[in-house]
Amino acid sequence: SEPSNFECALDIKSRSIKCGKGTYGEWNGLNIPHGRRTFWVRGTDNLGNVGEWKPYNFEVDSTGPDITFGDQETKTQNSPTFRWSSSEPAKFKCRMENSFIEEDCGNGTNAKWTGNEIPDGPHKLMVYGVDKMNNRGPLAELQFNVDSTGPKISFPANQPVVTKNNPTFRWTSSEAAKFKCALDNGHVNELDCGDGTSSHWTGTNIPDGHYKLLVYGTDDMNNRGPTAEHKFIVDNSAPVVTFNRADNVTNDTPQFTWSSEEDVSQFLCSLDGAAYVNCGRGRTGDWSRNVPHGQHVFFVKGQDENGNVGTPAEHTFNVDTRHPNVVIEPIPLKTSNRSTSIRWTSDEPARYLCSIDNAPETNCGFGTNGQKTTSELKDGDHTFILTAIDPVGNRAPILRRRWTVDTTGPKISFPAGQPTLTRNNPTFRWTSSEPATFKCALDGGQFNVHDCGDGISGRWTRTDIPDGVYKLLVYGTDDTNNRGPTAEHKFVVDSRPPEITFSGDLPETTSRNPTLTWSSSEYATFECKLEDGKIFNCGSGDDGIWSGRNMTDGAHSLSVRGTDALGNKGQFISRSWTVDESGPRLRFVGDLPSRARRLPRIRWISNEFAFFECSLNGRNYTSCGRGMQHSWTRHETPTGLLVFRVRGRDTKGNVGEPITVAIDIGA
Repeated sequence: SEPSNFECALDIKSRSIKCGKGTYGEWNGLNIPHGRRTFWVRGTDNLGNVGEWKPYNFEVDSTGPDITFGDQETKTQNSPTFRWSSSEPAKFKCRMENSFIEEDCGNGTNAKWTGNEIPDGPHKLMVYGVDKMNNRGPLAELQFNVDSTGPKISFPANQPVVTKNNPTFRWTSSEAAKFKCALDNGHVNELDCGDGTSSHWTGTNIPDGHYKLLVYGTDDMNNRGPTAEHKFIVDNSAPVVTFNRADNVTNDTPQFTWSSEEDVSQFLCSLDGAAYVNCGRGRTGDWSRNVPHGQHVFFVKGQDENGNVGTPAEHTFNVDTRHPNVVIEPIPLKTSNRSTSIRWTSDEPARYLCSIDNAPETNCGFGTNGQKTTSELKDGDHTFILTAIDPVGNRAPILRRRWTVDTTGPKISFPAGQPTLTRNNPTFRWTSSEPATFKCALDGGQFNVHDCGDGISGRWTRTDIPDGVYKLLVYGTDDTNNRGPTAEHKFVVDSRPPEITFSGDLPETTSRNPTLTWSSSEYATFECKLEDGKIFNCGSGDDGIWSGRNMTDGAHSLSVRGTDALGNKGQFISRSWTVDESGPRLRFVGDLPSRARRLPRIRWISNEFAFFECSLNGRNYTSCGRGMQHSWTRHETPTGLLVFRVRGRDTKGNVGEPITVAIDIGA
C-alpha cells in the first residue's frame, strides 16, 4: 500500500530473504519439490514499520500420471477390450507394438481400448497419460495373445484305409480342444469323442462299404476348427479270383492272368498241388514259369489287407514244346518281274509272319500251307523271310529266299561343278549308276545322236560352237538292254563382251556432285575413268552407278566398260557434262566519274547470260534487264552521293558478286 522493502519465504517464515522494494514485488521459485507449498511475503516501510506476513498457498505438480491395468484376460479373440486406471485425470495415448502412430484413447481417471481384426499371436498394448500440467507419465504395457483360429485336426499318415468292421482311428490337434466326430455314410450324426491335443475313435460292427470319419475341435475360446476327414473302407469279404487268360494248350512258358473284384494284399499260387507261394498283389495278377511237357493244374487265390482269404481258382492245361516244319518252294534267282509269288507247306497248322527285305513282319496266313505275292519291288537284290508259329507259340527256324529284280536302265548324273556359262570349246563330264554304253546329242536347233563312250563315267567335248543357249542330252543302255532316262545339261556359249548403256539424260550443266547411272547387257564387273584417264573399279551387276563429289567448274567426262564372268571385256563408252556452280561475273564498261552534275548512263557486261538485279543507295535489289550486257540510268536524280550496285543471276540460279559505283551528283 506504500513503498516498502520486501521479505519473502517459502513454507518457513524464519528462512525469509530480501525480495525487492517499491509498491509491488515479484518472486520466482526454482526447483521446488513436488507437493503443497505456502509462499510468505511482508514489507517494511521507510520509517521501519514492519507489516504482517501474507501467505499464498499453491501446489507443485511435476509428475505424470501412473497407468495401472487391472486384472485382464490376456488370451482373447481378435477384437479385445482392455481397461486401465490413472493416478490422476489425464489424456491417454495408445499404440500397438508394431505401430509408430499413437492414437487418442480417452481421458479421465479410467479408460478403455478396443482392437479390431488383430491377427493371431502375441501382442503388446502400450498406454501413457498426460495430465493438465502437460506432465507425461511412464509407458504402461499389457501383453496379450489373440486366438481366433480353431484347432486343426491331423490324421497320422499310417492310419488304415482298409479295415475290418471294428476300426480305430487316431488324430492330433494343433491345440487343446473338445472333439466332435461323425461317420459319414450317407447321413451324419455328431457325437463327443474326447478332448486334449489328441484322441481316437473306434467303430463296432460297421457293414462293408466306403466311409468318411469327420472330426473337428473347439478350443477354450470357442473357436471351431476346420473339419478333418479320413476315408476308409470296411471289408469283411474274401477276394474272388477269376481267370482272364488261361489257354488250354501252351508252350513251355505258359502265362495266366486273373483279376479280383477288390484290391488284394497278396495272391497265392500253386502248380500241381505244390505249396502256395506269393505271386503278386493288387486287382490283377499274372504268372509264367518254365513248365515241362505234359498236363498240369494251376491254382490261385487272394488274401486282402484284412486277412480275408478267398477260395482258390483252378485251371487245367497241357504244355506243347514241338515247332512246325516248313518247306519253301524254289523261285528264280533273277527276274525282270517286279512282283514275285512264293509258296510253302507245313507239317502242322501254324500262323505265318512274312517280311520282304527286313521290313517289319506282317501276318501272311494260317494253316498247313501258304503263299505270299510281293508288291511291285524296286530293282536290286531282295530277300523273303518266313516265320511259322504254332498255336502255342513254338517258332520254327526262320527261312529265307533271295532273288534279284532288274528292270531299270542306267541313270546319268552331271556333277554339280559342270559349267553353265562357257566359251565356244566346252567339255562336260557325267557318271552312270551302272556300266553302260552312252549316246549323246547337242540340242541347239538340231539333234544328232552319236556314240560318246561307255563305262560308269563319260566325257563330251566340242570346239567352235556359236554363241547361244544349248542342251547336252545323254542316255545309257545297260548289258540287259535297259535304256535309262535321258539326262540333260543346259549351258550358254558366250564370246561377246558386255554392252554398256548410260541411263537417262544428263544436263549439259550440272552441280559439283553429279550422279551417272548405266545398265549392262549381262552381269559384269565395271571399270571407270574420268577425263584424267586413270582407271578405277566402279561396281558390278546388271546396273551401275557413279557419283562425283566437289568437282571443279568446267568440262568433265566419265568412261565405263564391263567385263563378264568369262573375261570378255568391252570397250569404254563415255558421257560428258559441264559443272557450273559460280554466278555471273560483271564489270562496268567505260569511265565513270566520281562527281557529276547529272547521272550518266551506267553500262556493264557479263561473262555469261544473266538476269540482272540493281540496287540504288542500299535499297532492295530489283530486276533491271538480262543478257550478256546492259545499262541503267535515271533522268531525275536528287543531288548528293548516289551508290549504285548491280549483280547477275545465271540460268541455274547462281548469283554473282555485285559490282558497285559511287557518284556525287552536284546541283
